[in-house]
Amino acid sequence: MENCTCSSCQAEINIDNDFYTHNRKDEILCESCEQSAWEYSNTVVTVKDGEIKTYRWCDDFGFVDADNWESTESDYRDWE
Repeated sequence: MENCTCSSCQAEINIDNDFYTHNRKDEILCESCEQSAWEYSNTVVTVKDGEIKTYRWCDDFGFVDADNWESTESDYRDWE
């Protein structure tokens, strides 16, 4: 049985039994901290050439597609 510590709240995580994930900095986060990151995340809506895309963004995980929660890159930086 191997243990580690959540980089955000310092809770002990049993990596064999507990849920955990890695953020963009490759730090380990517990389930509670992962859920908290998305609870107050930003919604970004882009409209480009008539196509509407919706993303969720938080500092720990970056952008995800709001429809399927898959990691992605937003095209919002392409605004002119």
